[in-house]
Amino acid sequence: MRSGDVLGYSFSAIRLRKMRAGLTTLGVAIGIAAIVALMSFTGGLQVTMTEQFEEGLGTDTLTVSTGGILALFGGGGGDSDFSLLVNDTDTINSIEHVEASVASMTKTIMANFSGNEFPLSLSGIDFAAFTSMYSTFLAENGTIPASPADIDVIIGSRVADPWQNGTIVAQVGDEVTIFWTGRVNGTIVMTNYTGTVVAILEEIGGFGISGPSDMGFYVPIEWAIEFFETEEISSIT
Repeated sequence: MRSGDVLGYSFSAIRLRKMRAGLTTLGVAIGIAAIVALMSFTGGLQVTMTEQFEEGLGTDTLTVSTGGILALFGGGGGDSDFSLLVNDTDTINSIEHVEASVASMTKTIMANFSGNEFPLSLSGIDFAAFTSMYSTFLAENGTIPASPADIDVIIGSRVADPWQNGTIVAQVGDEVTIFWTGRVNGTIVMTNYTGTVVAILEEIGGFGISGPSDMGFYVPIEWAIEFFETEEISSIT
């Protein structure tokens, strides 16, 4: 073998070795970057999930209800001789270490938005107290009134855009007719009422037992007491 060939092979080997070293370094750098990105992503996901659990399940929040968990969503629960009343919040607020409480009256209704009719779970609440208790009870459109009128209605993002494809069925200022069939003083009644959407909540995502929901439909609890002709409520949080 000629000396020139030997030198050529030597230089080729050196170049290949440098290329391999460069590729190895690049692979290590990509691997480190991927690990850092993954850790950042999972860390952010953990924070988000923690926030959702704290908001949805409430690690520092207790919910008192009658009739089982279905009562929280407007459905029927188990048999119970115990009833919660709106003013029971005064008793709960007097308990040591309780900072605040919110009464909720939940009923299953039909809501008609300009011909689009949906079954929804209506919640009669104190808007100001709910806003103070839940950071997710926040308006994306419109304003949550501190002293609402009887006709004021607040809806979740999925109520306004039920199919999540931009097909909006309700906007701030729109009228909504509420239909309810139930029993009042032993008599089955069918009644309706027309309200006005004053706010649409920001998208919440996740889930909750008693907090705000993307499928929520909220009215002032004073109006709910008058409309449903009862001071019995579904839960106190």
